[in-house]
Amino acid sequence: MSDRSSKRITQVILGGTHQAEPHLRGIFPTQVRVDGKPVYQWITAFYNFVGAALGLLCLSPLMVGIAIAVKLTSPGPALYRGKRLGKKQKVFYILKFRTMQIGSEAKIGKRLVRQDENHYTSIGRFLRKYRLDELPQLINVLRRDMNLVGPRPVRPVFLEDHKKNVPGYERRFLVRPGITGQAQVRGGYYTSPRHKLFYEMLYIGRRTILFDLQLIILTFARVMTRIFTTTLLLCWLLIMVLVAPPEFSSTMTISIGGLTLNILYLMPTFIVVTHLAQRRMDSRRVVAMRTPPDLPIALFLIWSAVIFPFSPMPVAALRGLGWWLCNGFVVYFLVLNSRMVTDRRGALFGVLVGGTTIIGLADLIPSIIEWHQSGQMRRIVGPLVNPVLMSFVVCLALPLALVRSTRQGSRKVRMVYCAAAATLIVVGILTLSRVGIVIMGVTMAITLWPLARRAMTLTILVFVGLIIAFAIDGDPRMQPDRVLSDFQDNIARQGKVLKAISADEQTSTIHTYTGIGARVLGRLSKASRYSDHKPGLRMSNMYLTVMVDQGVIGLILFLVLLLRAIVFGFSAFKRITDSDAKADLLGVWAGIVGSALMFSMSDALYQLPLILVFFGALGLTVGLAAHYGSDQKRVYRIIQYRHNL
Repeated sequence: MSDRSSKRITQVILGGTHQAEPHLRGIFPTQVRVDGKPVYQWITAFYNFVGAALGLLCLSPLMVGIAIAVKLTSPGPALYRGKRLGKKQKVFYILKFRTMQIGSEAKIGKRLVRQDENHYTSIGRFLRKYRLDELPQLINVLRRDMNLVGPRPVRPVFLEDHKKNVPGYERRFLVRPGITGQAQVRGGYYTSPRHKLFYEMLYIGRRTILFDLQLIILTFARVMTRIFTTTLLLCWLLIMVLVAPPEFSSTMTISIGGLTLNILYLMPTFIVVTHLAQRRMDSRRVVAMRTPPDLPIALFLIWSAVIFPFSPMPVAALRGLGWWLCNGFVVYFLVLNSRMVTDRRGALFGVLVGGTTIIGLADLIPSIIEWHQSGQMRRIVGPLVNPVLMSFVVCLALPLALVRSTRQGSRKVRMVYCAAAATLIVVGILTLSRVGIVIMGVTMAITLWPLARRAMTLTILVFVGLIIAFAIDGDPRMQPDRVLSDFQDNIARQGKVLKAISADEQTSTIHTYTGIGARVLGRLSKASRYSDHKPGLRMSNMYLTVMVDQGVIGLILFLVLLLRAIVFGFSAFKRITDSDAKADLLGVWAGIVGSALMFSMSDALYQLPLILVFFGALGLTVGLAAHYGSDQKRVYRIIQYRHNL
C-alpha cells in the first residue's frame, strides 16, 4: 500500500464507513496487532461449543437426509475429509458433505473449481449454492479445529503461492479458522486472496463477541435469502392468509409485556429486514425507488403517530399504526424495490391468479352440485369466509388473468390463464354485490380495451349473459326493485354507527377532526356499550372508516396516495415501449382502480389477506411505471459505504 492509503484505512464492518483503529494504521495488514483477549477467547470457546452442539442437535435430521441423498446420487462416501491449515498453520481435516466426484480434487489441482465444470455430483451445485455442504463443520467446531467465525481454512496446496504473492498472508493464521467470516459475508468464493486477507485482518484486528454475533446473523440472513427469495416469502405468506382457517391467526399471537403481537403481521417487516441485509452484503450501497406516493404515505404515517395519544384507545391506535406500516406500506416498498417488478412478477401473478382460482373452485363446485339438486344457486362464501373479501381478491386477480391470457407465454399457458379468467368471472358474479358486479365489468373493459377489443366484446357478452341467467334463476341481487331499498338501508346503518360514536362519552369534539385512532373503530365494536349494533361497528365503506379512524386529514392523505399511484401508472402506461411490461402494468393498474371503487362498499382493507394483496399490487403498479415508464430513475440513498482495497 502507498503512504497515502496507509494513513487512511477504511474499515468495513456492517455497511458503514469507519476509520481504522490506531493500532490498524501503518502498512496494512502486517502491522495489525492481534491481542490475546483472554475473556473473549473464553466466551468464544463457550458459545462455539454450545452453538455447534445445538446446531448438530437441531439439524441432525436434515444432515441425515443430505447424507442419504449424497450416497444415493453418486458413488463414494457421503462426507469429504480434506486437509486444511488452521491456527499456526497446523494441518487438520475439514468435514463437508461431498459435492464433487471422487478424484476431482486431484484433477482440479492448484485452482478453484468453476461452476460450469462437470466435477460436481448431481446435487453438488445445489448443496454448495445453499452452503448445506458445510453443515458437518460443526463437528470441527466441537473438536476445536475451527470456530463459528474466523478466516476460512486454506488448502495446503495454495499456501506457498499466497505467501509469495500476498505480503503478510501468514498473519491470517494467528487465530483459529471459522465456518463463516467477514470475507465470506463481504466477498465470496471467488474473491481474490488479497481482498480476502484485507477483510480477514480487519476482523482479526477488531474481533469482539458482538461482531461475531453480527457476522453469524448476516451469514444466516444471506443463506436464507438464497433459499427463501422475496417472491417466495411473499407468495407463502399470501397463501397462508388466504387458505388458513381463522384459528390459525390466533395461534400466531404472542404477548410481550402485556402487548399482544401477531407474528403473521410482522412477517412482511421481517422479509424487508432480510432483504436489506442481503442487499447490504452484496452491494456498496442500498437505494430505494423514489415515487409520487412516497410523500402522502409518509405524511399518513406521521399523522397516525401524532393522533394516537389522543385516541380513546391509545394502545389500539398504536397497534393500528403498526398494522398500516407492517402489512401495508412495508409490503408496498418491498415489492416496489424487488426483482418482482422486473423478472419475477410472473411468479407473483401465478400465485395470485392460481390461488384465487383454486379457492374459488373449492366452493364453486359444491355450489354447482347444490344448484343441480335444489335448482337454486347460492352465493359463494368459501374459505375466505367473507364474500366481500373474496370479491376484492377476485377484482385484483381477474385483470392479471385476462392480460396473461391474451399476451404472454405459450399457447398452453394462455389457455390456462383463459380458463382461470373464466372461473374468476363466475366466482366474482357469485360473490360480488350489485355494485361490485358493475365494477368488475368496468375493470374487465379497462383491461381488454387497449389489448384485445374482440376478446373484450366476447368477454362482456358472456358476462352480461351470466348476469341475465342468474336474474332468471331468481338471484335477489339481480332484481332492480331491491337496489333502492338496499342503498337506503346501507345509508341508515352507517348513519346509526356515526351517531353512536359521536354520542360516546369517550369521544369528544376533537375526535371529529383528528379521528379516534388507526383501526380503533374495529376495537370499539367489541365494547359492551355497543352491543345494540351487533355484529359490530362496520362502516361498509373504507373511506368513511379511514375518516372515522384518522380524521379528515387522514382521509385526504389516503385519497392522495391512491390518486397519485393511479395517475402515475396511467401516465407511464402511455410511455412504455416494452409490450409485456405495458400489458402487465395495465392488468395491475386496472385491479387497483377496481379496488379503489370497491372501497366505497367495504372496509375489507382492514383484513390481512386484502391489505397484503392490495399493497403488493400497488407496489407492482408503481414499480412497473417507475422502471419502464421513466428514462431517469430517482432513488433514495439508504446505506452507502466505501473501502480501500
